[in-house]
Amino acid sequence: MTTSHSRLNMVPTVPGDDNFDAWSILNFEDRLRSLNVNLTNVMITPELCEQIPGKFAEVKDMFHPSGPVSASFKFQRSPGMWSKQLIIEPQGMLATYRGFPYRLKNVRGRVVHTLSENSSDHIQMDLLADGAGSTISIKGAIKGTHPDNDVDLRIAGQGITLDDELINAMPDDNPELIRKLHATAFGDFVAIIRHNDQVRRQFGPEAYDNQFTIKIRQGAMNYEVFPYPLENMSGTLVVRTLPERPARLPSSTDQTRPMTEESSTTTLEFNDFQATRNGGRLRASGRKDPAPGGCILSLNLDGEEIALDGDLQRALAAIRMENSWKSFEPSGRMNCAVRVKLFSKNDPKATIYPAEDLELAMAFAGGIIKPTFFPYQMQDLAGRVTYAKGRAELSEFRARHGKSEITLPSSEILFRPSGGYWADIRNLRVTPLVIDDPFLAALAPGLRSACTGLELKGAMSLHAARVVIDEQPGPYMPRSLPIAVRGVEPDETMPVNLARPIEPQNFLPTIYWDARLILESASMYTGVDWDNIRGTFATWGLYKGDKLGAVRGNLVFEQATVAKQPVEAVTASLRVDPRQPDVVSIPSIRGKLHGGDIGGEAWVVLDSKVRYAVQLNAARVRLSEVARHFKLPPKAHLEGLANAQIYFANRPDERTGELVLQGGGAIDVPNGKMLNLPVLLNLIKVVKLRVPDDTGFEEAHAMFHIHGDRLKFGQLDLIGNAISLGGEGEMKTDGSDIHFEFYPVWTKFKEMFALPGEWSGAISKRFLKIKVTGDFNGKMDYRAEPVPAIVEPVKRVIKRLK
Repeated sequence: MTTSHSRLNMVPTVPGDDNFDAWSILNFEDRLRSLNVNLTNVMITPELCEQIPGKFAEVKDMFHPSGPVSASFKFQRSPGMWSKQLIIEPQGMLATYRGFPYRLKNVRGRVVHTLSENSSDHIQMDLLADGAGSTISIKGAIKGTHPDNDVDLRIAGQGITLDDELINAMPDDNPELIRKLHATAFGDFVAIIRHNDQVRRQFGPEAYDNQFTIKIRQGAMNYEVFPYPLENMSGTLVVRTLPERPARLPSSTDQTRPMTEESSTTTLEFNDFQATRNGGRLRASGRKDPAPGGCILSLNLDGEEIALDGDLQRALAAIRMENSWKSFEPSGRMNCAVRVKLFSKNDPKATIYPAEDLELAMAFAGGIIKPTFFPYQMQDLAGRVTYAKGRAELSEFRARHGKSEITLPSSEILFRPSGGYWADIRNLRVTPLVIDDPFLAALAPGLRSACTGLELKGAMSLHAARVVIDEQPGPYMPRSLPIAVRGVEPDETMPVNLARPIEPQNFLPTIYWDARLILESASMYTGVDWDNIRGTFATWGLYKGDKLGAVRGNLVFEQATVAKQPVEAVTASLRVDPRQPDVVSIPSIRGKLHGGDIGGEAWVVLDSKVRYAVQLNAARVRLSEVARHFKLPPKAHLEGLANAQIYFANRPDERTGELVLQGGGAIDVPNGKMLNLPVLLNLIKVVKLRVPDDTGFEEAHAMFHIHGDRLKFGQLDLIGNAISLGGEGEMKTDGSDIHFEFYPVWTKFKEMFALPGEWSGAISKRFLKIKVTGDFNGKMDYRAEPVPAIVEPVKRVIKRLK
């Protein structure tokens, strides 16, 4: 130590003076009038600090200084007042502030300590130091004496690296939290150290209201709790050692218990954070607040073009949301706004359980999902979702699959600890519904076979008033269904289970539905072609894992074309008995055909290849409506009423074992007028008989069999006033590949039938056989041949003429 100079001025005291005593010699300061001392190159050491009395001991405890300083001390006494001033100028010393134990190097600047008879201690600091390759400033003041002193300091630095030393300087449990961020950052920081009467009154005598602001210019982060890697990160991190409001109110004695380690009051704020990952951009703000047993982390996140990839999947798995990810299999990119509350426990080994620890609200747009319960890929998603206590609510959802638009106003999903879920989907609409390969692949096997076997296609839409999916049996909250369906409706006696997750098991889901299929211009195949269908198919029921349960349905078609014949007002009911889950029974079919009535029943067997059987009866079909439908020429005349029966089923072929359409039926016109029909006129012209121009028929009778795509007529009789025809043959169901043989019978022959004896040989020479080939929709060929003997069709007609 070097003394540059000093000056001493004292009040004299002599023996015999009334003021003179032995203590007066020792009471140096009381006799001192003025004193100036200047020191340079004083080496501050821990040993020296131990010997410094009074206020310097407090400075030593607060900053732990070491290294060279220069100092000047000034004492001044005037009448009725005295003052002291100590100026310390560090010359590159080391220091560590106890409220922010970050090692400061090359400390320089000035510390001014003043004290007077009329004022309390006052320490003013204006210092610079080096830390992490940058300059750090320390400015502020300390007033008063412990424990009632006021502290107001500001420590700031620019271009600081967020390293372990800076992290360890954070108060309370924040170093552990920040280390969990796995952050590498470069930026600026400001530490505000406050201790005053208000803090002591609200939080205790030893409490410090410290605030640390770290402005990150460039960094990266991978938070352990939600390990989603972030790059190009910037933003502001604010740490407060005390909450903005008191942790407890003062007692009646205005005394406050000291803070305990268990009741940490540190808060953490994230402001204006921005980061990128895999081409996506993320903005975030939020805070961490203390809570009993841990802390609550609240975050507001806004993402643009966020990749729904493995990084995000692993992050969700860390908070035990992997089942949600697997349930929907998201992919692509999404814009989103997310609000999260996550409870983090003090125990570092504690596990996060979403049902207890997570609350989430999110609005989203974009991305692709393929739900496991209905693996149908949907893209261009949009909607809102909230999650809390193991329950998710989805609202305003919409998506697209090809040309199909999917909308869902509301739904609820309960996630079980075992990994399963119970989903309640309401008012689902798909417009238009396209029965394509992906849709068929998403259906359960039985329903897929039904759609494939029926060859359903065309313009249609789906409205599901309710779909409930029970992926795993277990406890969940009660939700009533419009019908009591065991196995789908939740058990009212069982509350939400927030117990720890158990090992997940694989179960086939049970699905309940209440839905309508609206057909606008659709088609299907049930052994015959149904085209231009307009109407509704409404159904509700169960699909239990791999088979149908109880199912009911009603079908109402305003109009359709069946086998190229128009039908109207078709109604049918269907049902599935759980005891025969593969059999769909349609006990009642009603409708209108050409002004007449049709009725019948049907069965569908949902096997690997759909099998069906249909039986229909038609009564009082108006032939005039038939003529109008086929647009017969003006001279043609068709009147009367017809009856018909048909039965068909797809059955295994005896030779190949493949399913083949088989069946048969009959058509009868007991009394009618069939005049100048083009096909029949050509038959009559071939006979080369002179008949009236208005030749017609009054009766028609036909019986046919179906095998595959062919119709075989064993009987096709037309009874007329001048000539009758008896025939047989076959053709394809589409009206092509015609092969018929007709036998005309001259009606006047009936007089000779009354003669006795054998007449067949006598008249056989007068009969012809007419072969008809071709296509009803194309060219027809008529060829006549003599008949050597009476054949069955002729006998049948003659019998009718008797």
